[in-house]
Amino acid sequence: MSSFLESQRQNLRNAILRLIEECRNMRQLKQIHTQIIKSPHIPQPDQTLLLSRLLFFCAISDSGSLSYATDIFRVIKNPNLHVYNIMIRAYASENYGRDKNRYSFKSFLLYKQMLCEGFVPNCLTFPFLLKECAVRVDSFAGSSINGQVIKFGFCGGRSKEALELFHEMQAASGDVMVRPDKITIASVLSACAQLGAIDHGKWVDSYLRRSGLECDVVIGTALVDMYGKCGSVERASKVFEEMPEKDILAYTTMISVLALHGFSKEAFDVYGEMEMSGVKPNHVTFVGLLTACSHAGLIDKGHWFLDVMKRVHSIEPQVYHYACMVDMLSRAGLFEEAERVIRGMPMKPDVFVWGALLAGCQMHGKVELGEKVAKYLINLEPLNHAFYVNLRDIYAKSGRFEDSRSITTLMKERGIKKEVVGCSMIEIDGVIHEFSVRGSPYVGMERIEQVLNVLNKEMNRKGLVGYDGNYGITMQA
Repeated sequence: MSSFLESQRQNLRNAILRLIEECRNMRQLKQIHTQIIKSPHIPQPDQTLLLSRLLFFCAISDSGSLSYATDIFRVIKNPNLHVYNIMIRAYASENYGRDKNRYSFKSFLLYKQMLCEGFVPNCLTFPFLLKECAVRVDSFAGSSINGQVIKFGFCGGRSKEALELFHEMQAASGDVMVRPDKITIASVLSACAQLGAIDHGKWVDSYLRRSGLECDVVIGTALVDMYGKCGSVERASKVFEEMPEKDILAYTTMISVLALHGFSKEAFDVYGEMEMSGVKPNHVTFVGLLTACSHAGLIDKGHWFLDVMKRVHSIEPQVYHYACMVDMLSRAGLFEEAERVIRGMPMKPDVFVWGALLAGCQMHGKVELGEKVAKYLINLEPLNHAFYVNLRDIYAKSGRFEDSRSITTLMKERGIKKEVVGCSMIEIDGVIHEFSVRGSPYVGMERIEQVLNVLNKEMNRKGLVGYDGNYGITMQA
């Protein structure tokens, strides 16, 4: 009986939703509204959903009525963030329409009310508030809203949301263009770089050229960084070469991009150009140069740069410079020299220095030293899962499977697990897809498994490795 009633309830809800979607004018909408509030068969959650759909039509549609939407909003019990966003959008949009004075500052007042109710704004909340600031040419209000954007984290560490916010700003501007300033453009390019979203980055690049916004050293450097982190070294180099002025940040960014992708000689050439231009390197510049040496296995060059940093530029090496040296020597298999560098450090080596040595041990199969370093790091940071995994891998590669299993057991006993779920983002046709080991509703896992099975058959045929059916890889004997 209960399942029959549930089915009836869903049918009624879906029927009313269809009526709202097909609604063409306010007369029809008021009839639907009457049915919703008078029907005894619509529970509160469904009523809230249906009223929010009605609200959207009234507030946003050309055939709607903002005054009627305001009446609906007042009677909605416990409005959610979606409902608040609809009304903020409606009031902000109306402020450059026919009722400009009637709804003056309503969107700001509603935003304040929303915060008082304990709601945290999302990336759909701010574009219309910013648009109202632009319409009013109100720089003070604009600065306040921009401060709220930063406060709630939409410009730092939340790259996907920052990119969505920028596109919402552009879409929301309508006939009144909300022109992003240089800081906004640089922030968007930084978000593109973090996401590897090169298509979005190219769009921003072309937008800059179309809009006539001056591509100064800040934006130029952000473009170099974006193209470099997205893998387009050629485009990064082109932007860098076209920059009329270059400062230390621009040179260092270009060196770091080239080092990251293994273009060591080109990185050294940029350093030479920087010296010729009279721009003095800083400590970050030498991190890039030492990284270039590490990736290319240029040991003597690495020692030379460390000496130049101290003797010529009077920059005292910091712990991260020593980490680069240890990484360079460990990659080359020069473990005795790497240990001498660590012993000679004027400060206490941190986990990054020891981690560089451990990575070299893992790469070259130095079991005894790797075991010693890994156990030291585990004692230093007993909750860091990475060191357990490194040691387990060293044991497994050396054939010490019993010891490898014992590390797995130890991790379970101590409750050690990866706190941050592995997450990847890829850009396909300008759309950013995010997925993790816990799955994603937007990723076709069946299709991914099909590809894995094809690869598994090919690897089995060649006697390499195999897919065990549980997202794990097994080595073939």
